[in-house]
Amino acid sequence: MARVAKRLRVLRMTDEERIEYHKYLKESAVQEDILHAATERGREEGVEEGMEKGREEGREEGREEGLSKGAKLANIKAAKAMLVKGLDIDLISQISELSIDEIMELKN
Repeated sequence: MARVAKRLRVLRMTDEERIEYHKYLKESAVQEDILHAATERGREEGVEEGMEKGREEGREEGREEGLSKGAKLANIKAAKAMLVKGLDIDLISQISELSIDEIMELKN
């Protein structure tokens, strides 16, 4: 029903009013297309930025994990050497920052 009323209003317009009305409709459609394209471009840029940030955080997390594992392996190696030298387990634990249980596992 609203479409019919709208169509009747357009038909009652003068030629000049109808031309201006159609010009307005075209401009509105163009503006809507521009807005849609800008929104889509912004969304794509946001996704890309988020993915890049995620990759960077993943690399940083991987580096930290690698350094942590490397430090742990160095502590284990040092603890093994101290065990071979016959150092006290409590002292080895303090120096290597390994738990006594971890050192006992190395001893076996």
